[in-house]
Amino acid sequence: VFSFDFTGCGLSDGNWVTLGYKEKFDIESVIEYLIKTNRVDKIALWGRSMGSVSAILYCELMEKFNQSINCLILDSPFSLLKLLIKEIASDYSIIPKFVVDKFLNIIDEKLQEKANFSVDSINCLESMKNFKIPCMFLSGKNDNFVRPHHSNLLYAEYLGSK
Repeated sequence: VFSFDFTGCGLSDGNWVTLGYKEKFDIESVIEYLIKTNRVDKIALWGRSMGSVSAILYCELMEKFNQSINCLILDSPFSLLKLLIKEIASDYSIIPKFVVDKFLNIIDEKLQEKANFSVDSINCLESMKNFKIPCMFLSGKNDNFVRPHHSNLLYAEYLGSK
């Protein structure tokens, strides 16, 4: 077992978390390290929430170049960042939808300005179409942050072994 903190999380350095967009490169560094040790020949990636999204984005990025990932365990991944933000906003506020949409535009502008990515950049439904590594999808039926329907949407979209 090899466990690590993404940049900006836990005990790692860094000020920004990009909810998977740049964390996929942290996974790339870990995989490169593990391969160089010559101590592993099969790798299963297990991510939870943002970690699952990072694993999906990494596998989409590396599918043609990296045959070392044997399977993914995707625990509570969100399908679309924009959908997750809208759901959280509607759950924890009585703000009208048009205000939420305006707020989402402001968030998107700030993400682009500070971290060089857009809310629309994290679209795991689209990413799932671009690799076929065997996947296990997990979610908690009482999870009120990343609801189970996100895993169900990803499961339905995925064409690989599941």
